[in-house]
Amino acid sequence: MVTILGRWLIAGWLVAGAVAAAAQNVAPPPVDDGEERAIALGLASEDDQLAAVRRLSDQRILLEVARGAPREIVRAEAVSRLTQPGAADAFYEDGSWVLRKAAVSAAADASLLARAAVDDPDPYVRDEAVRRIADPELLTRIALADESRMVRFRAVSGISDPDRLTEIAVKDKNGDMRSLVIPLITDPARLLSIARAVPDRDARELAFSRIKDQDLLTRLAKNDPDDGIRLAAVARVTDPAVLAELAKGVTDEEIRLAAVKGVRDQALLLALARGPASTALRTAAIARVTDAAVLSELALHDPQPAIRFAAVDVLADPSVLPDIAAADAAPRVRARAASKLTDQALLGRIATTDPAAEVRKEATARLSDATLRRRIALDDDAGAVRAIALRDLPDDPALFRKIAAEDASAEVRFYAVARLTDPGLLERICRQDASPAVRQTALARLVDPGILARIARTHRDWTVRKAAVARLTDPAQLAAVASSDADVDVRRAAFRRLDEKSISGIARSAPSLGVREEAVDFLTDRRLLGDLASGSADQGVRLKAARALSDPDVLRQPGDAPDDPRAVEVRRLTLDPAIVRACGRLTVEFRLSRDEKRYVRGDENPSVATAKGKVLVESAILTIRRGDDVLFRKTYRGNKSRKAEAFDPEVPVRDGYLVRVNPADLDYVEVAEALLRPLEKGELGVAVGSKNKYIHAAAAALSDVWRLAGPAKVESAGGEVIDDD
Repeated sequence: MVTILGRWLIAGWLVAGAVAAAAQNVAPPPVDDGEERAIALGLASEDDQLAAVRRLSDQRILLEVARGAPREIVRAEAVSRLTQPGAADAFYEDGSWVLRKAAVSAAADASLLARAAVDDPDPYVRDEAVRRIADPELLTRIALADESRMVRFRAVSGISDPDRLTEIAVKDKNGDMRSLVIPLITDPARLLSIARAVPDRDARELAFSRIKDQDLLTRLAKNDPDDGIRLAAVARVTDPAVLAELAKGVTDEEIRLAAVKGVRDQALLLALARGPASTALRTAAIARVTDAAVLSELALHDPQPAIRFAAVDVLADPSVLPDIAAADAAPRVRARAASKLTDQALLGRIATTDPAAEVRKEATARLSDATLRRRIALDDDAGAVRAIALRDLPDDPALFRKIAAEDASAEVRFYAVARLTDPGLLERICRQDASPAVRQTALARLVDPGILARIARTHRDWTVRKAAVARLTDPAQLAAVASSDADVDVRRAAFRRLDEKSISGIARSAPSLGVREEAVDFLTDRRLLGDLASGSADQGVRLKAARALSDPDVLRQPGDAPDDPRAVEVRRLTLDPAIVRACGRLTVEFRLSRDEKRYVRGDENPSVATAKGKVLVESAILTIRRGDDVLFRKTYRGNKSRKAEAFDPEVPVRDGYLVRVNPADLDYVEVAEALLRPLEKGELGVAVGSKNKYIHAAAAALSDVWRLAGPAKVESAGGEVIDDD
């Protein structure tokens, strides 16, 4: 197959030859169409044949090559060079997308281009057609409706009409085109109409970022009835007088806060910082005050702890920090001051004597004395302090073993386990520790294949078994898990790591009929499916295999997929009493799209069929809303295609290509965690009792309260950074 570089070199060589001949006042040698015809239709290399086609000028010979050349790519090159009216159009009916794309590239018939852009099953053909279309109405329809992101982007790139761009911004379901078209719009009225119409806060802010009319922004900030519009406008107002007026005069606290964040007038900021404004307004003003004396005064003497904290937070004068860290009445204020200290003696005194754990924690985090940190890690009453002392300690295997096995705090054990290497102790902790985060950390430190296989087969927690399966490489162990594990997610994780021959064996011999039928879902090899459809002893297996042969997953159309099993599972999750208690009534939106990567391997012998395959990487866009508020949004993507993909000749064929789908897997525990996060600890205890396993796992993980501040990162046994989430 001719590479892009190869074609460029051939073209460059031809141009260079012509230039050199012209420089010598000698005409380039005449092209012998008969000789080029023989090359194009013969057994020459692909590069030579393509070069010959590009030198041809006789339309009759080009048409002959387009019909009869042994290589598809050579025929396509000839089709693309046909210039006689209608000559290329006939090739649009060909079953090969390569020839259809070439026909579209040479076509002049507007109706053919429109048909190809809208109806062709191949995104590369549609992309070529869209490239040649100028009709803004048609391009808008394609930008909003085409299943291929590549084609939608191509359509948008051909649109300059502001009305059409606005229509796309308002109607785009996926949101990926919205972020592309809004920056192309300059008219403030259109941008405002988009901001009013879209539920997406990010899109609203993007629209306002394009509005430069300060008079309009001022009117909106002062008078618009929509609070969201007013807030977005205030964030873009630059007139100091307007910001000052809004910060002082309006009754809406949110508007005043947004205005204060833009105020630079130090006199106004000082007046707001000293009160009698609300605590939130005073805090926002303090964040922008630059007068060190005023900040020190507020940090030392203001009666409100929140104000003292805000002042300490931005205080640059280190001279007052020791007194605040040692003597302020509010632990939160002392802690913030301690976090800015460098005096090791003072830090050591605070770390060992302050009555508040949050203050000792901040001081301990800044200690450089390893001996003192070790003592704190063993003796402090608060787990959070012991944990921060343990982090960054030099290696001390005996200490880490003792703490990992005995400390009452899951947070402390988590950091101790992250430093262990003893496989026996790690396995015991992985099986017995009460904390999900500690168990997963112990698993991440294990490297022995035998221990990993044992955990994958026998651990009581399905989330740990699933994580262990992701580390297995032995096909026999994976097959054992896929055949017999009690949990469907664990079995599926194992199935996805097995080759199809092994999966076919499970479909014939697994102890459970349900598992045998489930195995069929992971097969695409038509020969193996055919063997099961005709030879399995189980009627259910035979029926599923037959359905897979007649309606493979690769033929499913992307778009809204409310009945997809993954969407159904999320809806079940949102209806659980624990989620309803936390979030109320929710709406689930689920859309699928696919990106594809094509692979073509040519042969030096043109009589040998070109091997062609494509990988469809699925994207699943999950959005969960409560009214207009988005509580969860994430795009889950299947595994990326590799540089050199291998295709089994028995996988499904579409448009002459062997096709493999890399499906998107949703993390239901992650979804449940996001929805349960607002619950208090007591309510999480109720959620732990949920019969929904994903909610149970999420609630159990969140019950490690220290994790709510954010995931902690540790090193695996192999030195890679892992996330306890």
